Amino acid sequence: MISILAHFTSSCRRCRATHPLAGLTALTLLGSLHLAHAQSSTNAPPDRLSYQGYLADANGDPLAPLAPGNFTIVFRIWTAPNGGSRLWSEQQVVTVDKGNFSVVLGEGTPYLGEGRPSLSSVLASQSDASERYIGINVTVGGTATEILPRLRLLPTPYAFLSTSARQLTSATGGTVVTHANNRVEVTGHLQVNGIVSGNGSGLTQLNVPANAVTSGTFADARIPTSVARRSGGNTFTENQVLSNGRLGIGTAVPGFPLSFPDTLGDKISLYGQSGNHFGFGIAPSTLQIHANASNSDIAFGYGNSANMTETMRIKGSGNVGIGNPNPVKRLHIGSDTTPGSEGMIRLGSTSPGGVASRSWDVGVPQGGNSADGINYSFVIDDTFLPGTEFMVKWGTGNVGIGTTNPVAKLDVRGDIKMGDAGQFSAAAGEESLRVVRGKVWVELSGPPVPRISSGSGFTVTRLTTYNNNIGGNALAYRINFSTPFADPPAVTVTVTHDTGQSPPRYIGYHYVAKVEETTTTFAVVSFYNTNATGTHDSPFSFIAVGAR
Repeated sequence: MISILAHFTSSCRRCRATHPLAGLTALTLLGSLHLAHAQSSTNAPPDRLSYQGYLADANGDPLAPLAPGNFTIVFRIWTAPNGGSRLWSEQQVVTVDKGNFSVVLGEGTPYLGEGRPSLSSVLASQSDASERYIGINVTVGGTATEILPRLRLLPTPYAFLSTSARQLTSATGGTVVTHANNRVEVTGHLQVNGIVSGNGSGLTQLNVPANAVTSGTFADARIPTSVARRSGGNTFTENQVLSNGRLGIGTAVPGFPLSFPDTLGDKISLYGQSGNHFGFGIAPSTLQIHANASNSDIAFGYGNSANMTETMRIKGSGNVGIGNPNPVKRLHIGSDTTPGSEGMIRLGSTSPGGVASRSWDVGVPQGGNSADGINYSFVIDDTFLPGTEFMVKWGTGNVGIGTTNPVAKLDVRGDIKMGDAGQFSAAAGEESLRVVRGKVWVELSGPPVPRISSGSGFTVTRLTTYNNNIGGNALAYRINFSTPFADPPAVTVTVTHDTGQSPPRYIGYHYVAKVEETTTTFAVVSFYNTNATGTHDSPFSFIAVGAR
């Protein structure tokens, strides 16, 4: 008969099992996790279980009664008192003295390939706190016998405190986690490798150092509006600075300090929250800079919004003003009402090789309070040459070429070339002269009527009763000047053949012309036949030269 008497922690029970070889009784005393021997400092307790017992035969006589003896014992941990799953096993050679033995489970050796995980994983699993049983197989006389029933493991009385721990201490004895003030208080750093779940409705007064959170994501509901959220609104009352960073609006991968998605449409609104607004947009192959209406403008300048010096303006109508806030043409440079404004542009060109280059100034130069010279007149100036090449004088409209003070409608300093090839030169003189010339033919097939065949600036009248102070009333022609001369001009008349007749009528060489009278507004001419008396009709040409 083999028997076991077992006592574990505060529970005591007696069990009997029979065996054909001998009768044994085992007494198990206090089994608990504790340091079996001195160890170096560590952050975890030793993975061992102290186990003591008393072995006696069926007569109550202890094993090894006279001298200590060694016995092979296999220890196993099961999930049930009979059968069940084997969770752990090991074999030890145990010294028994007068029935008493003491072992430290976890210091033996594996037995026949049976599983031998850590004791803490078997007895202190977070996911499984079911009952555990220790089975003992004792080898006596070469025969191994399991002592039944198995020993049920129970906690010691104060072990119940582990189900409602008051605090967690560190290896040095300092308090790490406590429950006080109806909350869990953690002293030191808290590192979570898994997921912290819950809605966090009671999470208040969160004070996390800026360098403490190195990864992870806070839910927007737990982030105040003064901190940037992934969704929802944000309100910032202080400056926000991105040091060497990039800000993406509508894009998760910003490629520049400020980036927008690669889509067409509105990008930035500077004024206006919907519909038409002042802002920037992108159309196909086009950067858009726009105002909100056709009567709104876009202005450029320097300074600040409240005190800006304007240099350029684009009207909603499309007119562009440079130095003019109210352009009335598509390009309006300078202003006649803005103090200090100047309407000048410079045009320049350079050859591809840089051999030839030129620049020209065109416009209305500003000369302070002086209106002399080219100031406030229209000029065209080759900047590579001294002086001004062309100007239209303000107030008079006089055109000056080679002079900045034209005194006539056209004032040229230098020679004038005319003709298709420049083969003609303009006559020049000290006086300001005006020339009127023309050709007149007379219809002789009917009533004589003078006709102008060439020339301009005059009309012709046939006089039948002109008093030439010689022969009384005479036939004559009066040339009327459309613009009067300053003084009576010099008039030259020549008799011509009347090729206007059909057939042409040729006047003989015995006809002579005479200028009878000259005034600033007209001249009278008559024609004589040297072979007859009186005056006659005749075609003629003339030229009148006189002061303007």
